[in-house]
Amino acid sequence: SKAEEKIAYQAYLLENVNDAVIGSDENSFIRFWNTGAERIFGWKAEEVLGHSAREILRSKFITTDRDSVLKTLAENGRWKGEAILHHKDGSPVFMEVSSITLRDANGALTGYVSVNRDIAERKQAEQELRTNATRAQLLAEISRSLAAVHLDYQTVLEVIARRMVELIGDLCSIHMLSEDGKWFELA
Repeated sequence: SKAEEKIAYQAYLLENVNDAVIGSDENSFIRFWNTGAERIFGWKAEEVLGHSAREILRSKFITTDRDSVLKTLAENGRWKGEAILHHKDGSPVFMEVSSITLRDANGALTGYVSVNRDIAERKQAEQELRTNATRAQLLAEISRSLAAVHLDYQTVLEVIARRMVELIGDLCSIHMLSEDGKWFELA
């Protein structure tokens, strides 16, 4: 029948998306765990079904807390945000979480479905953009210092040394040769 075909197709989609799709009852006990969830979190479905999602995933919300998320879900029927969930080995996994509520014919809450997308790569790219922006700003400052010819040689070296330490992100020393051929050091 058409209805059975539709259900089979939907089941196929749920099992073959890259995202972790997790269904739970109203008390957060896991009722559905797709292959995406197995791949991302390292738990097989049979290991987690019937267990508490809170205990398995140990979610930490980035900009909010669990009570606020549950309140939003209860009021709006959906919530989307970022969270750190945990792999079976205990390592953190950065996720974009989209959750909806499930309700029965009387409108009573019966559970939740969450689609969880791994955003570790996006987070890393954002961090690299911030780092590169900081580097560009520091290099521009060095260039401005060098362009300001009224600054004496020692001041220019101090500015460069200070900015280089910020760029490298650790304590360093810069060795330079003075005109008389002697070494001197800027820490």
